Amino acid sequence: MEDMFVGNTIKVYGRQIKITDYLDCRTQNYVGKFREKTCAILKPNIVDKMVEIISIIEHHNIMISKLRRCELTRKQALDLHANMKVLELVGENVVQKWMDLMGPAHPLETKKVAPNSLKAICGKDSEATNGFHDSLTVEDAFTELEFIFSNRDNTPESLAQFENTTCCLIKPHAIQEGKLEGIITTITNSPFKITGAHIVYLSSANADEFLEVYKGVVSDYNAFMLSYLNGPCVVSEIAGKIRNFTGPMDTDIA
Repeated sequence: MEDMFVGNTIKVYGRQIKITDYLDCRTQNYVGKFREKTCAILKPNIVDKMVEIISIIEHHNIMISKLRRCELTRKQALDLHANMKVLELVGENVVQKWMDLMGPAHPLETKKVAPNSLKAICGKDSEATNGFHDSLTVEDAFTELEFIFSNRDNTPESLAQFENTTCCLIKPHAIQEGKLEGIITTITNSPFKITGAHIVYLSSANADEFLEVYKGVVSDYNAFMLSYLNGPCVVSEIAGKIRNFTGPMDTDIA
């Protein structure tokens, strides 16, 4: 049930199906309250605390369904913020739950009334540097998520460098087993830098193209490819030579 929300891609009898809408109002009212979405933006002054924030989010049973590291133009930044990480969060009453985790807008006030909130812990001395932007309503969340994650021409640009970097893909089973935080922690504690990040759902065609070099190398290529289709993948751009760090493809050899 936790994977049943609009925008998600699920696998049914081996086929990938994208959920585009609710069939009727009754389904929307029942499922929607448990699978509400909000837009969580990490401002530039706290992007280095990404791991701790992911840990807190997962601890509160909130699902991260989308993630993007991007940069806004000056015009876009007037409404939001420049260099930032954006998360689409899904869960029951998640708009209010995320606002409660954030605390009041001003960090100094937050430290008095909600000292354990994220803005109190991560924020600095003003609303501009409080560390986070959170959607105030479900409608605001929809508008902001559409702005960040749509494929329109005015979508904020990715911060990926595409030069002297490598691609690190975290597979669906690792995310489903709750290992995302640990993997990101290990990478950030090593001599590597995550310069770009995005959550993607690979189609069979996408996965086949991405893994083409492994055809004839992996003994059961079809099963290998299908393992990339069981849910979302986190694709990261990493500066540094990561091949020796991750080890061989075969876990037994590794």
